[in-house]
Amino acid sequence: MNDREFPLFRHEEKFLITNIDAEIIKQQIAMICMPDSHTGDDGYYNIKSIYFDTINNKFLRETIDGVDIRHKYRIRAYNNDLNHIAFEIKYSENGLKRKESDLISEETYKELIGNDLLSVESDNTTVIRKIQDESLLYPIVPVVMVGYKRMPFVHPMGNVRITFDSDIIASSDLDSFYESDIKNYTDVLPGMQVLEVKYDEFLPRQIRNILNRNGLLNQTAFSKYANARETLNKGAY
Repeated sequence: MNDREFPLFRHEEKFLITNIDAEIIKQQIAMICMPDSHTGDDGYYNIKSIYFDTINNKFLRETIDGVDIRHKYRIRAYNNDLNHIAFEIKYSENGLKRKESDLISEETYKELIGNDLLSVESDNTTVIRKIQDESLLYPIVPVVMVGYKRMPFVHPMGNVRITFDSDIIASSDLDSFYESDIKNYTDVLPGMQVLEVKYDEFLPRQIRNILNRNGLLNQTAFSKYANARETLNKGAY
């Protein structure tokens, strides 16, 4: 799927919840929302992402500092389907989010993690051109891989998407992106999950009531990327 079909910035609210609370909220959400059509029989799909940063951690610093207008680059695959690898830019602007996404070939993936972005020629996508232009100012390299399970729900009103992300792990072994399991990983958020609520103009009252009823009044700025880097003790904070 190419996210240019949905170019507008969206609201994105995040909450940290325990595994026990997650199961309770999932049951409540399932009563008014539908499972995403891309999930397996168990209601989940798996995500692997490789994140990039500058050699002086510009994107990491901006994330930690909560800079109002920022972005980051990542390679992403779902359910280990390596025939559909996406190269993405995730934009944040004054609390709103959007992303650009292009499918890339295996050859391009290997070139991108080969630490020489300017040599990538096999695909000429918008996202690749942008990272190449930016890497002329400051070298950009792949730095960490993040993996997790996601249970997604959708609601038609407000174009709402609700996801529960669990078993979040971080690894510096980027070669295992092409293997069925990530190797040499560290748990990022043991016993906890990230609940994300994404919507366009408004969030239906039924969903807001569920969040409020479960005490989810305060959002978090939790970043899988920043916490993965911190977990692996990489980067200068």
